[in-house]
Amino acid sequence: MRGQGERRILYRADMGYYDEDAYPGAQRLIGNVKFKQDNVIGYCDSAYLYEADNYIVAYGNPVRFVISDSIHLHGHRATYNGDLRQAVLAGKVRLENGKSYLLTDSLFYDLNIDCGYYLTRSPASSADTTPTATMPTSTIPSFCAAAPIGWTVTHCVTTPAAR
Repeated sequence: MRGQGERRILYRADMGYYDEDAYPGAQRLIGNVKFKQDNVIGYCDSAYLYEADNYIVAYGNPVRFVISDSIHLHGHRATYNGDLRQAVLAGKVRLENGKSYLLTDSLFYDLNIDCGYYLTRSPASSADTTPTATMPTSTIPSFCAAAPIGWTVTHCVTTPAAR
């Protein structure tokens, strides 16, 4: 793993190279890419790493995120902003939490508050993934109540950082 401390995205890959003409400001990572920051570990087939911006664009079949060993996110494409600690996944996205899962076309996940948002939910999602937003307002943690416009709260857990 490479990096400059906890706030930087650490990474490794089979191959990496710079080509400023083709990928300005990015390092192209190819093959068995793994990236990490704090309690987040990501895996993908290839990625563009923007080290100066602490930002990665990942591609794979699937791109996988493991968050604190309990939350697993899968999708065909993802972006991860290490400064904001936010991920956006697209393309056959699956959020897993134990035996529960949610299928959607895109997902925004804020790791600062362990809260995910989605636009559409697949009917194939497991029965016990009722979106938090359908619960009475008094049961929604206040830090999850303000979803981005047009997005629905799908997963909220309290963490020591969010309390």
